[in-house]
Amino acid sequence: MTELLRTRAATCVIAALLLSYALLTWQAFSSSGPQTVFPPASDTIAYVNMASLPVLSRGFLAGERCFVYPLFLKMAGGDLARAGSAQTLLAIACWGFLALSFLRLLATPFGRVLGVGLVLLCALREEVLFWNGVSLSESLSCSLFALWAGSWVMFARGRHWFWKLLPLLSSFLFAFVRDSNAFLVLGAAIVVAAACAFRVVPARYSLIALALLVFFSGSQASRSSSFRSKYSLQNLMGGRILTEQWRVDELRSFGMPLTMSADDISHFANRCGDEFGTIGNALEMMGRPGAAEFGRWIDERHYGVYVRFLLTNPDYLLLQPFREEGALKFLFPLASWVPEKPCNNDPVRHALPPGFRTPVPAPINRVLGGDPPIWVLSLWGITVALSIAAFLADRPRRGRWLLPGALLAAALPHLLVVWHGDAMDVPRHALLVGIQVHLSLAMLAALAIDTFGLLQAGGSPGVSSGARPGAVARDG
Repeated sequence: MTELLRTRAATCVIAALLLSYALLTWQAFSSSGPQTVFPPASDTIAYVNMASLPVLSRGFLAGERCFVYPLFLKMAGGDLARAGSAQTLLAIACWGFLALSFLRLLATPFGRVLGVGLVLLCALREEVLFWNGVSLSESLSCSLFALWAGSWVMFARGRHWFWKLLPLLSSFLFAFVRDSNAFLVLGAAIVVAAACAFRVVPARYSLIALALLVFFSGSQASRSSSFRSKYSLQNLMGGRILTEQWRVDELRSFGMPLTMSADDISHFANRCGDEFGTIGNALEMMGRPGAAEFGRWIDERHYGVYVRFLLTNPDYLLLQPFREEGALKFLFPLASWVPEKPCNNDPVRHALPPGFRTPVPAPINRVLGGDPPIWVLSLWGITVALSIAAFLADRPRRGRWLLPGALLAAALPHLLVVWHGDAMDVPRHALLVGIQVHLSLAMLAALAIDTFGLLQAGGSPGVSSGARPGAVARDG
């Protein structure tokens, strides 16, 4: 009877948490309203232009930006105000779905309440909420990330055929909303393929791995055949390569044509975006042949030369993001604390809508963002240590640790993909990396406390006191 009362009480608290989250999210959006006026150089212009094109046109499928947000705008009739309201409602639905799906991995009433609360705390972060009112792809990317993560929980725990197909839909949308997201989809394909190879899941699921690989390949093909690859390459040249002579020499040895004088190279260094192109055009008009040759090389998108540079310089590949001042905070949930630098002169809070108010108290928001770092690093260490101890004790259901563990393990590769993929506005592009770390740690903490709660109650980890005989074998 006591267990039944606890379960019902936990259900009521979970319902209250979900309702509170929905109300707070809508209140935060209402505090500023949707962004309907954007600066002249904003990416929003590219999205609006793409939304006016036919869906099956080359300019839409391989346009200036990934096509999912333009498709979202098209479905909203091109109305930015309507799109802002719609993406706020979508955020509520996706994060609510993730919180509810996470319940499938938890057994104790307290663990369930804590798990839902920690997931929704991640969803209430300022960096998640304020994008709902901004006409860019960040809000949609965070929401689809939540849907994508939740769909894999239901893939493992749900029995209906719909749950087996939902990861395909969520992966497709997630891969084509931002280019870097496709690498997480590739990681999921590798995990599913490995599970099939070791006969953890039926061999027919290899078709899902194949479909995920197709999504990844399609995303990369769309990027490489569009203006996006050229834009990223010129940003990397101006923001990273041309700033150091040894990097210039390395790429020259791989075939990058660079016959410009040191003075001309200095004009390009620490220049990104339209400014880089303007300088190149000016030097060409002044009759500098080296600038014209370099411009043609970028137009031809010789991205493979840059990739060879990364692979032959593993020290730069793996460590350079952390040598940059403040770059460690990309792995904290609050990437907006990264200081301004050349090519990063548009910090995350630059897009903060006027009047926006976050529902999370400022002290908590600062701690979530890694301020002070020693406190958050200590909290990380404690969470990981408790999770390892709980994982070792949770023998019957160790499979439930796969999702948060995989998300945490994928955070560093995700950061490297984002950081080495473009040198412009990295704090904004790396936003999802911090959210990914926060969510994975929140899930690990909830699973650890859930496991210890079962041990304290004298039950077997992974089995609630009301579990039917044989349930562990089906859930393991």
